[in-house]
This record gives sequence, C-alpha cells and structure tokens, in this order.
Amino acid sequence: MPASPATVSPPPPITAPPAAPVSSEFISPQATIRLADLSPEERSQLPALKVSMHMWAPAAADRFVIIDGTRLAEGDRVADATIQAIQADGVTLAWRGRQIRLPIR
Repeated sequence: MPASPATVSPPPPITAPPAAPVSSEFISPQATIRLADLSPEERSQLPALKVSMHMWAPAAADRFVIIDGTRLAEGDRVADATIQAIQADGVTLAWRGRQIRLPIR
C-alpha cells in the first residue's frame, strides 16, 4: 500500500509590531513642510521662489514650473534646492535633507 503524503500546515501569520507613537514635538526631516513654516533664518537662505507658472500633466515629462523666471522640471535645481515633484496643487522641493512644499493657489 503506498504511503500517503504528509500534511503540511501553513506557517502562522506574521504580525507587524505596533507602530511607535509619534511625538508632536518632533518633525522628521523627511516630512514635507510648508515654505511658510521655515524659520526666518532658514527662509532667508533660499531665493524668492516666486512661482509664476505651474503646468501639471499626467506624464512627468510634460510637467514644469517657472520659478524666479526660470523654467524647471522635476529633478532640476533652483539655488541649492531640487525640484522633487510637481503635483497638480503644488511643488515639492528637496532642500538640505528636507522636503518643502510650495502650494499653488
């Protein structure tokens, strides 16, 4: 008589540990902040960042902004900041390890 195959039980489910509570006193350097939330000292280290035109499109290659008179696309630099993303409602810059949001009104 042939031996019957062994029954294999599935492994127990893996559960992730609970997330650590987030302190309201600490803002992660990776959190996106508004330009208006920078300290006056930090703000003075950036150029004017005047957005005169904003063009969002589904294809990233078609998106651009004009900031301080210069046409820029995602990945381009303005002063020591990089255009990280152009969204339908604003622009996100990477600057000194932080993400800064320029809203479009």
